[in-house]
Amino acid sequence: MLFFIIVLRIFLGPIANVYQKKISNKGANSVFVVFVTYFIISVILFPFLFFINYQNLGIIFWKLIIITSLLDAAGNIFLVKALQTTDLSIFGPINSLKPAVTMIFAIFFINEIPTLNGIIGLIIILLGTIFLTYEKTTKFTLSKGILFRVIGIILSATASIYMKKSITYSSVEITLIFWAVISTPLMFLILMLNFKKTKSNLYILKNNISDYTKLTIIYLIMPYVTLLCFKHTLVSYSLALFQLSSIITLFFGYKYFNEKNIKKKIICSTFMIIGALLILI
Repeated sequence: MLFFIIVLRIFLGPIANVYQKKISNKGANSVFVVFVTYFIISVILFPFLFFINYQNLGIIFWKLIIITSLLDAAGNIFLVKALQTTDLSIFGPINSLKPAVTMIFAIFFINEIPTLNGIIGLIIILLGTIFLTYEKTTKFTLSKGILFRVIGIILSATASIYMKKSITYSSVEITLIFWAVISTPLMFLILMLNFKKTKSNLYILKNNISDYTKLTIIYLIMPYVTLLCFKHTLVSYSLALFQLSSIITLFFGYKYFNEKNIKKKIICSTFMIIGALLILI
């Protein structure tokens, strides 16, 4: 069962990136894209709030789920912003940073101590990411899209740790429901503070209902599958396994968006996957 869950999660990530890239390329505001998906998911899950036994939920759970929602919402905004300015095929390899960052944070937050192989894998992932993210310019500077993604990874990694702790004080289903319901008003507040091009984004939404629907369905299934993995294994190990999706992401970026420098990205992806697998040994 766990194997099927992991395989499903590996495929969902790259597919979500494809639809996010398609919508972003048409000029949609990153905050608007995230808000629409969160809003629809919260509407779907809202009725389940009436079937929860609130007496079993303590103050610790409420603190954890609120922090999780804040971090996750911010992380997703940076993800979509990064997609607007970065090749899709670079996302699979650079996402290998996430288990490395999570491993470090997990030591202090939930006492997950890495093995020697895990530390070696972490170093390989970091070196591969540094090589991948530098562009061939006169000045070796990181691109804005890569910077956005790294910030998003740090926020998302921290959210993953708090999310796992939330499960221990409730359940996978309860954590998922409150994550969606609490995150939506937070996203709406961010939308009101940063959103300007209302008409153009509504027009894009109207003409891309199919892509938005598919993205929402994926976003609904993906966190549930992720939470199931967190429940049955270590957070850093789960995220390391998810990095195998970089192979699929590379294929999508090359096939659907004609992205360049694919050989370099494949080499980097291969080494970073090796690093991710070493974490699991």
